[in-house]
Amino acid sequence: MLRKLFTELSYRFDVSEVFSDFLDYTLLVMKWQDRDRDFSYYEKKYEGHHILFPQLIDELTLASDNAGEGMKDALGDFFMDEISHGRNGQYFTPQPICDMMASITVGSIKNDQIVNDPTCGSGRMLLAAAKINRNAIFIGSDIDITCCKMAVINMFFNTLRGEIACLDALSMEFRKAWQLDYKNIGGHNVPFYVEVNEKENSFHFMNRGKVANPAVKTPITNIKPVQLALFQ
Repeated sequence: MLRKLFTELSYRFDVSEVFSDFLDYTLLVMKWQDRDRDFSYYEKKYEGHHILFPQLIDELTLASDNAGEGMKDALGDFFMDEISHGRNGQYFTPQPICDMMASITVGSIKNDQIVNDPTCGSGRMLLAAAKINRNAIFIGSDIDITCCKMAVINMFFNTLRGEIACLDALSMEFRKAWQLDYKNIGGHNVPFYVEVNEKENSFHFMNRGKVANPAVKTPITNIKPVQLALFQ
């Protein structure tokens, strides 16, 4: 159903363009605390077909829920199958290998401990670590902004705390970041995120475990970070 809806949206535009719009639309929907959200771009561009975007989100949510288990990168699977086709080597690590590597690399994770993946892709290594302890703080970065947006959506779907940053992990050249947390509303943990455009406010530029003025008041501890990567 996800592919069928996406095909209907792609009848006039390049599939990569539609996928990029879908990510931005999803991020805009997830920014529920912003009362001034403007969806007019999608309404004008896609005309009557813009109503398919909410349906796509519903289908993606169901696929990512994984029959109640969560932590499934359905978005990354869709991206590889329908969009990238291996472009720039963008075949993400299979989830079972991510689970194995998280178990080998991490073992156990303390609450509020920082878990870092400097080349996070769509975030599936972070999801694998969250299966061990979802109460950690998950930090990821990638040079590809499309991958970063997918990782943000995956963390949001699973109510995980932390930050995804679009940056070069070698040069540390920073573009932007998304910090994620949740609020307890009516007995339910409701996820939210804020965008960060100044690197000084990014968790990736911490000074002894603290950030200067984080947009999200997520506790950052001095516990030694766990580094997640397939090759280290």
